[in-house]
Amino acid sequence: MYKCLYTLRYEKAKADYKSNLKKRRQKMHELFNKDSELLDQVPLKIEEDRYLRREQLREEIEELRKLKEIECKTLAKAGYRKQTTMNKDNYRPLLNKLYMQDLNAQVELNKQIKAYENRKEEGMAKMTWLPVGHDCGNGNTRPKRDLNEELRDAMAAREAKLSEIAKQKEREAEEMREREEVCLREKAEATKAAYERRAMLRGAFEQQIKERNQELWTKKVEDARVSAWLTSNANQQVLVMKDKSLHDKAIAKQRALDFFDYVKQLEEEKQLEEKRRERAMERIASDMMEANEAKQRQIREASQALEREIRQAQLKQIKEKEGRSIVPTTDGGLSFLDKMHADDGRRVDGARIIRQENSRYLQQQIAQKPSTALFEDWGMEGREFTRSPQRSHEEDLATYEYLNPLRKLSLKEMEF
Repeated sequence: MYKCLYTLRYEKAKADYKSNLKKRRQKMHELFNKDSELLDQVPLKIEEDRYLRREQLREEIEELRKLKEIECKTLAKAGYRKQTTMNKDNYRPLLNKLYMQDLNAQVELNKQIKAYENRKEEGMAKMTWLPVGHDCGNGNTRPKRDLNEELRDAMAAREAKLSEIAKQKEREAEEMREREEVCLREKAEATKAAYERRAMLRGAFEQQIKERNQELWTKKVEDARVSAWLTSNANQQVLVMKDKSLHDKAIAKQRALDFFDYVKQLEEEKQLEEKRRERAMERIASDMMEANEAKQRQIREASQALEREIRQAQLKQIKEKEGRSIVPTTDGGLSFLDKMHADDGRRVDGARIIRQENSRYLQQQIAQKPSTALFEDWGMEGREFTRSPQRSHEEDLATYEYLNPLRKLSLKEMEF
């Protein structure tokens, strides 16, 4: 009877142990299957995160490019506005001072001219070898004085033209210097932004590496704990977990290598982008220099052609004047008065030709320029000139009105 009870208890304990063992194994298999599913989902999750990160980086790069274009356009507009108003801002504080300087210089010049004419007339009154018709009694000194005035007007026009060319060259040099400063500033800002971006990415990558190392360490500890727990139950399951751990380590190592390859590729793309930006800046600078050189060359060629035309016209006018002004004398030659009048006529015609050519050239230049360019030459916009426009020499040959707008007195009415 005792043997029967023992057998029953043994069979019952054995059945309970088998049932519990089966339940434990089933639960362990469920845990293993769940872990396997999670591990299989990890690569997909990492790939999805990588894709999302790549798209985010592309969007950020595109946004930075658009912001850069907007900033460049803003700088260009600001530079244009500054260039159009720079002469106005610089000239306004000195307007009264410059006007007084011009007025004082004009008064001093008139005094010197009057003193020179007085000395000349006094000297001519004392001369006894004057030719017939030029003695001190008749006061016929106006032709010589008119000739000096015309020569002085021609020299003043030439000096004004040279000063205008010098101002144009200075403005072009200032524009080139400002463009170089803008290029250097943009390059420095791009370098600073790239450095900050690189530092931020380095910090993010280091943080990701630390988190990944922490995950690997946690996984390693968990694997060790699970392995120790499984060792007490079955060697087969221990071997399976060991293989699984090795497989996970290999996958983690491969992921880390892929991550470092991605970082390296990103750095190479940044370097290529910097090189492309530098090449673009160099190309823009070279195009600007070539355009400036072509403009200077065109100006030189136009100036040379104009000088040749003026010289040919002067020679032609002088020859025609000589042919018209020669008067034969009774002894077969020119008299002293004819020679002197012919020389005076040639000089007057030469000065008039120079004045006409200069006026025609200035009118052509003004007609070719747009209205905005004329406003920029005056340093103002909207026809807010600081002084009245100058009249041509052909319209007003006997006044100083083109030099001083307030002076309306004719030279013929002035008493030298």
